[in-house]
Amino acid sequence: MEVLHPLIRAASTLSEHIITTTLAPSSSSATGIVQKADHSPVTIADFAIQALLSSTVRAHFPSDAIVGEESAAQLREDASLLDKVVTALTWLAEQEGVEEAVTIPRDAEAICVIVDECGSSIPSAERRTWIFDPIDGTKTYMQGKLYAINAALVVDGEQAIGMVGCPKLNPKQASPVGDGDISSEGCVVFAVKGHGAWVQELGKGSEPPQRLERHGQDLGLDDIRFTSCTTVSSSVPQLNANLLSRLNVASSNDLLPWVLRWISLALNMANTTVWVYKSLDRRGKVWDHAGAMLIFEETGGVVSDVNGKKVSVVGSRIMEGNFGFVAAPGGLHAKVLEQVWVVMREMGHEGLLGA
Repeated sequence: MEVLHPLIRAASTLSEHIITTTLAPSSSSATGIVQKADHSPVTIADFAIQALLSSTVRAHFPSDAIVGEESAAQLREDASLLDKVVTALTWLAEQEGVEEAVTIPRDAEAICVIVDECGSSIPSAERRTWIFDPIDGTKTYMQGKLYAINAALVVDGEQAIGMVGCPKLNPKQASPVGDGDISSEGCVVFAVKGHGAWVQELGKGSEPPQRLERHGQDLGLDDIRFTSCTTVSSSVPQLNANLLSRLNVASSNDLLPWVLRWISLALNMANTTVWVYKSLDRRGKVWDHAGAMLIFEETGGVVSDVNGKKVSVVGSRIMEGNFGFVAAPGGLHAKVLEQVWVVMREMGHEGLLGA
């Protein structure tokens, strides 16, 4: 934690600097934005923060594996983009208040090398592994809305530590929280397996971390407060709406970043989320979930896939052993899972079960 706390603060400072000085919110033509093969956007901040996170962890834990969302292919192809990443990291190095524990890379080739290592590594049960999502919610980040910075440590195949920087999320935000519910009072939320979860204001010198209470153990289906997203198309159309209608639960919010859905559950802004991919070849990505799931679990949550299987974050960058997600407090999870199966069968999607 002595490394992660100052690192996440520095990463949050850098992300906010980039969005206010380099990227124009709501502008698809903003400089420093490129498209990946899956047509999702990636920005200067994604590359710079992945380099920052991985360089710092490598400096302190040289034997550990590092896994991140991005590769450096586009940096190597676009000298202007790489120069902007170097400029952003150089700016951070010149700021007062960045703690000595943070290692800031400024050499272009070193940045490419370590970003590429993250982009090709696979989380393993045989080696301590750090998993990073430098900007979860790049689309909302570019719009000046909510996003997250995710860091997880996996030991012996299990999530051991999760820490999430939420630069625009007020932990006291009224629920349900949506993409546009931004605040200047960001927070960091973190957990250690078996030792609970905490939330703290993001700024250095803020109040001590506050332990998050375990919650929701005696709930029924009438107590469901749902969080999800309707603005992406990877899930079974209308399934969540049918599930909520069956349960007589109010319509869901729209919260695009997966990491923030886990955090909203941990902060008790909601208590249930369900995601059923519309085809069997769709799977989760480890950086969207590792560590953040642990934070919810440490507040009493249970996370499984659609088949009720424990979610694994090792063995592949894509979560090939699990299909979809069902998450709810411990006393509610089995009831929600049963209702998900009922709705899937009613809609003719029983073929997605057992995947």
